[in-house]
Order: sequence, then C-alpha cells, then structure tokens
Amino acid sequence: MRQIIYFLFSLLLLVSCGKGSTDYKALKMENDSLRLENAKTTAELEDYLTLINEVEENFSSLRSAENYVSVEVAKGGELSKSSREKITDDMHLLSEVLAKNKEQIEKLKSQLQNGKIKSSQLQKTIDRLSMELDDKVTMISELQNQLAKRNIAIEALDEAVVSLSQDVATLAEETSTQKKVINIQDKELNKGYYCFGTTRELKDQKILSGRKVLPDGFNKNYFMEIDIRELKKIPLFAKKAKVLTPQPASSYEFIKDDEGKLTLKITDINAFWSIGKYLVIEVD
Repeated sequence: MRQIIYFLFSLLLLVSCGKGSTDYKALKMENDSLRLENAKTTAELEDYLTLINEVEENFSSLRSAENYVSVEVAKGGELSKSSREKITDDMHLLSEVLAKNKEQIEKLKSQLQNGKIKSSQLQKTIDRLSMELDDKVTMISELQNQLAKRNIAIEALDEAVVSLSQDVATLAEETSTQKKVINIQDKELNKGYYCFGTTRELKDQKILSGRKVLPDGFNKNYFMEIDIRELKKIPLFAKKAKVLTPQPASSYEFIKDDEGKLTLKITDINAFWSIGKYLVIEVD
C-alpha cells in the first residue's frame, strides 16, 4: 500500500517539477523503479492464480471418472467389455491428471519459496491442494486393489500409482518443511523491539544522546524482543512517560491505573510499527 501511495505522490511531484530539473530526474528514476517493481509483483501473483486455477480445474474434471469407476467397482457380477474399457480409460485419466497436478503443486511450492510474495494464505492454499492430491492418490490405490480382487488388472497403472504415491509422500514432507520456513520468515518480518527507562538510564545505554534517539552504537541488548502482532500493552510503572521514537501519536495512548501509573496501550498495531521496529519510551 505504501508503494502505491508513494507512486501517486511521485506522479504529483513529477507534474510540479520542471522536466530538466535534478528533482524531476531523480523522481522519474524512482517512479520508473516502482512501476517495474509493481509490475513484477502483479505478474507473480497472476502466475500463482493461474496455477491454482489449473489445479482446481483438473481436480474438478476427475469427478465423473471417479464416480463411474467407484460405482462399477462396487457392483457385483461380471463387467461387460465396454465397462472394462471405460474403467481402464478412466483410471488412466485419473493417474495422468494427478501426475500433472503434482507437478503444478511443486511449481507453486517452489515459487512461494523463491518469489518475492510471502503469504500465509497462499501457503494454506498449497497445503489444501497437497492434501487433496494425497486423498486422490489414496483413492486410486484403493480402486486398484478392488479391481485386482475382481481380476480386473490394469497393469500399466501399477507402476504409475506406486510412483505417484511416493512422489506425494515426498511432496508432503517438502511442503511441511516449506511451511516451517515460511513461519520462520513470517516471525522475522513481525519481530520488534522495545525498551523504557529514565533519561539517565537511556543515556547510559547509549540509546539517547543529546536529542538523538538510537544513535550509532546504541545497546541493542537493552531492548526486549517481541512479536509486534501480539504486543498490545506495556506497563511502565511510572507516572510520567513519553515515546521518543517516531510512532504515530494516533496509534497509541497512555492509560493510568488507580495509583496513577501508566501503561502504554497500542490502539493501531499496523500504524504503530509502520515507521520502524524499535520503540523507546522515556519514563520519570
């Protein structure tokens, strides 16, 4: 969102600046860079959606074949020649489509690992598709066993089903590993730090130097590491407090308890941490 706002702001400045000015050239270069970045992100997202739609459509196309084979296998008595041929064709179709879906899911998984878009929702979609693939492969194996019991052998599928089952097991393991990586990356992206102390304490830790907050060489070990999504309140155990870092004033408030001591309450998490991931509070 900030990229889009900056992009629109840049356009306004471009209009107001002279084309030959240094400001105009610098803004134009930055604007062009943002255009390119947005185009890449859009293309990557469209590629995800295309692959997901293909996998979903493939699964949908199998329903008729699944139903026919399941019903015929469940029937008693001898199967006609046409029924045997139809079952054979449908079983081949099921195997081929699931093999294709396996490739598409692997591609999705690879793109999520190596692409710029990191999304827990995309990860959930890939997990869901992987589970559906696993279910379908299990279903094919069961149908193969039932066909074999009725002396209806489709030998060409035996090796394919075994291979597909092994591949799905490997894919499930890789997806689980990828999910752990995404969770670690997600935690890193939402990591924040805060500290509070008197003017003297903050200066002793080199967190405050004159009017400068967080100068070079400040003591990072003095800060508490937190997940910014989970931190809502910070008890300060003091009657006076002031936020020294540039968190927007509209994103937080100070609340007094019965003894007049303050607690910092974050009212808008996204806005509060939008400028930086460090929070410094001076107390007295």
